[in-house]
Amino acid sequence: MGCVSSKGNPVLSPQASFNDASRTFFRALPGPAARQLQVYDQCLIGAARWPDDSSKSSTPENRAYCQSMYNSIRSAGGEISSGRITSFDELWGRATEWRLSKLQRGAPSYSAFASERTSNTDAVTPLVKPYKSVIARVVSHKDARDETMRDNLFGDLHVKAYRQTARLNGNIIPLNTFRVATDTAYLRGRVAQLRRELGAEAIEQHLRRYNPDRIDHTDAYYLPIIKNHLNNLYRRATSSDLRRADLIDLIARTHWWAASAMPDQRGSAAKAEFAARAIASAHGIELPPFRNGKVSDIEAMLSGEEEFVGKYVSLLDSDCF
Repeated sequence: MGCVSSKGNPVLSPQASFNDASRTFFRALPGPAARQLQVYDQCLIGAARWPDDSSKSSTPENRAYCQSMYNSIRSAGGEISSGRITSFDELWGRATEWRLSKLQRGAPSYSAFASERTSNTDAVTPLVKPYKSVIARVVSHKDARDETMRDNLFGDLHVKAYRQTARLNGNIIPLNTFRVATDTAYLRGRVAQLRRELGAEAIEQHLRRYNPDRIDHTDAYYLPIIKNHLNNLYRRATSSDLRRADLIDLIARTHWWAASAMPDQRGSAAKAEFAARAIASAHGIELPPFRNGKVSDIEAMLSGEEEFVGKYVSLLDSDCF
C-alpha cells in the first residue's frame, strides 16, 4: 500500500488574518501535499470496504467514484488552506456538491442527497446487505445490553441494543441506537406465519421500516447543537500552530461527530469522510484509505468519541502513517 505523503510535523506559518464578516480566524496552511497517494490508494478513498461479499471496492465504477472523491478532497483542501472555505458548514456544502455531481440531477434520490434531516422524520437503517456484517458486532459489543422491543406485528422481541451517547457542553446526548434480535428462531417462524397470513409484500414493507435488526439514527433535534460543535472543531483544526498529534486528534473528532450525527437524508458517511480528509489535506497530509473490512461511519457509530479517536490511525491502511 502507498505511504502517506508527509512533510514532517506540520507546524505552519504564523501569519494570520481576521475576517470580520465571518468572525473566523484564517491562518495560512500549506495546502495539499505535492506528493500524492499512489493511484491504487486514491481509488480506495471513500470506499465502503465491507468485510464480506458486500464490498464493491474493486469494481471499476467504485474506483472511479473514489478517485473523483480523492481529487475533490484535494481541491477542498486547497480552498481551506487559502481561506475560501471558512467553516465546517461551508466544507459540508462542498462535500455535498461533490456527492451530487456523482448523481444525475433527475435521479429519484437526488433531493435526499441534497437535504438535511428534519426532527419530524425517522431515520432508520435496516441491518441487511450491505450492513449485515454489523449484526455480529452488535451482539458481541462490550456495551450492548439485553432489552425487549415491542413490534406491532412481531410482538415483544428480545434484542441486543447498543446505545451510542456523547457528552457535549456538559450534557449527555443520545446518538445512534443499534438493535439486533436475539430470539431468531421465533422471529423466523413469526415472519413465515405472517407472510402466509398477510402476504409477502406487506411483510417486506414492514421490515424495510421496522426491521428488528436496525440502526435508529441520531434524532435530528440534536443537529443544530452538533453542527455548532463541528464548526468549533473546524476552527481549531484549521489553526496553523497545531502539533501533528493534536491535528489528527481533531480530524478524528470531526469525523466521529459528523458520521455519528448523520446530518443529511443520504450521503452523510461520504460527506463526513470527505470533510475529515479535506482538513488533513489543507495541512499537507494525505490520509490513506481505511483498512479492508473497516467502514468509517460504522466504526464511528459503534464507538464512543474517545475510543474512536484513540484507534483512528490504526483504522487507516498504511504502516507508514
